[in-house]
Amino acid sequence: MRSERTSQASFEAFALDHLTVIEATPLVLAETAARAGFRRLCTFVRSIDGLGGPSFDLTRDGGARAATRAALDRLGLSVDVAYPFTISDRTRPGDFEADLACAAELGARFVNLLVFARDSGRIQDETARFCERAGCHGLGVAIEMVPASTVRTLAQAAALVRSLGSPGNVGVNLDVLHLYRSGDDPRAVTPYRDDIVYLQICDGPLDLPVEGRRAEASLQRRLPGRGDFALRELLESLPLVPASVEIPDAAAMRAGRDPVQRARAAGEAASAILG
Repeated sequence: MRSERTSQASFEAFALDHLTVIEATPLVLAETAARAGFRRLCTFVRSIDGLGGPSFDLTRDGGARAATRAALDRLGLSVDVAYPFTISDRTRPGDFEADLACAAELGARFVNLLVFARDSGRIQDETARFCERAGCHGLGVAIEMVPASTVRTLAQAAALVRSLGSPGNVGVNLDVLHLYRSGDDPRAVTPYRDDIVYLQICDGPLDLPVEGRRAEASLQRRLPGRGDFALRELLESLPLVPASVEIPDAAAMRAGRDPVQRARAAGEAASAILG
């Protein structure tokens, strides 16, 4: 990945995240990614309420799942990360089995894991069991640190990863926005660089009122180069990890801007910071 970043300005080095074109089903996401020039993508296996996209469930809808997999194969696309997987106080490891099987059928490399359970002992046990089940399906696990979750910081995510003892198969999914909103910046990455297995890139202002951060994360991020994040410094501090552009833009959606255009703009903006 590092050689791709330093040797060319092509955004084929980045994957297209579903949040960037949330109005798409996974099938349309694949078609959009191909038309915009991407070779990899990150997809939800089922829709999430409140994000403004269509309703779908690839886990339960075998026809839609098969059509999506066929499109991926036909278009020469691969799946970096599948969502959503969340450990809470109400979940049990068996709850994820069908979704894990779906992610594996799509050929995902990783599944993304959020942790909202509050009991520290339970977090360790449930995460370990989840990672074991994911591994049985041939899936790696990328644990995402989110300020609103139990795993709020990069340091906490890295500590959880290290406690599991599965280097390479389990690691941190580093979302640039969450890094900054947790109070860190690229200087905080170096001690944990080897724990990071995935990167989600976007831009934003250095400061944003707390009450606006949930909407920012899900609905309105900035293109790389349109904000204040030290993205070049961050990329230079990381090991060779795959990366995606995760840049939801609800304003552009409301204005009717074409999803292919938005996807292409996201990729081009991300590539521009490497030049």
